[in-house]
Amino acid sequence: MDGKRVLSASAPGRVCLAGESLDWMTGGDSITAAISLRTTVTVRTKAASTSSLRLSAGVPINVVRSVRLDALTRYEGDQLDLLQATVAVQARDVGVLLRGAVIETSTRMPVGAGVSSSAALALAATAVLSHLTGQSGLRAILAGAHAAEVGQIKSGAGWMDFLACAHGGLLRISSSAETPSVHYLGDEIGAALVLIDTLQERKTARTLTDKRERWSKRDPDLLDYAKRMPRLVDLLTAELQASQVDPGAIGALLNDAHVLLRERIGCSTDLIEECISRSLSAGAYGAKLSGSGYGGCLIGIAPYRAIETIQATLSSLPVRVSFFSRVEPAGVVIHPSDPTI
Repeated sequence: MDGKRVLSASAPGRVCLAGESLDWMTGGDSITAAISLRTTVTVRTKAASTSSLRLSAGVPINVVRSVRLDALTRYEGDQLDLLQATVAVQARDVGVLLRGAVIETSTRMPVGAGVSSSAALALAATAVLSHLTGQSGLRAILAGAHAAEVGQIKSGAGWMDFLACAHGGLLRISSSAETPSVHYLGDEIGAALVLIDTLQERKTARTLTDKRERWSKRDPDLLDYAKRMPRLVDLLTAELQASQVDPGAIGALLNDAHVLLRERIGCSTDLIEECISRSLSAGAYGAKLSGSGYGGCLIGIAPYRAIETIQATLSSLPVRVSFFSRVEPAGVVIHPSDPTI
């Protein structure tokens, strides 16, 4: 590759309907739904003799830096580190192609808010970089993204986020370290998805570290959570696979899952609780926090007729509300040459 080339890939965000943290606690199952908010990574290559490349993250991160190819594992502690780590993991195969290249990221999803923005970034970056050399199989993309975030950045994330964003759709995910796998549950839940971003910042790596420390000390609340949550995952799976999906029953299970997260893990906030209370009063079937908690996003399902009422009742709170008519069916996508992996 001697001339210029532009190539992009994207991955969706995800919300967790049940089973947060079971992936790294017990290798247990979780249920996720992809959402149509995507992170895109674009690589612009050109023939150059320089040994550096340029990394750029747009809104809301707004960070730019140049880095030498022989210094890719020297991180600076900012939000470009994950992109740099992904390049570092792929450098053995694509390094010579990246002399003078520009790698840019953009996203439509809230960052560090419980919708797997980091996994989506690592997956999209790995996909576009591996595609440069014709190595774009989904298994290799998953391995590369996991190696970047967990191996290089050491975020402590489990397999759930990577599998959910890589595959898209509505999934039951088994995060066994030996054979992580997914079971497709479709892309319809019979109601609208409501995503509420509380705009409360929290450090995902820190919250995961705190939970892992509690788990290593056999915290009784976390042990109880790990014991009780799998039953909710099973019940929710049965509802989602029913011949006639009942959004009311699904919503009730989301409520139960949130109670476990709030009472046993203790990762809710006053604002999350207020959002859930108002949403349920306005007609939502159910709602729960998504991801690590302590801020970030919560997810609800609601009848379409209640959307305006929910939006109105949340309008006085410092939150951002989005609605989706269905689960995002597509996972990692290469643009524009190949429509899918």
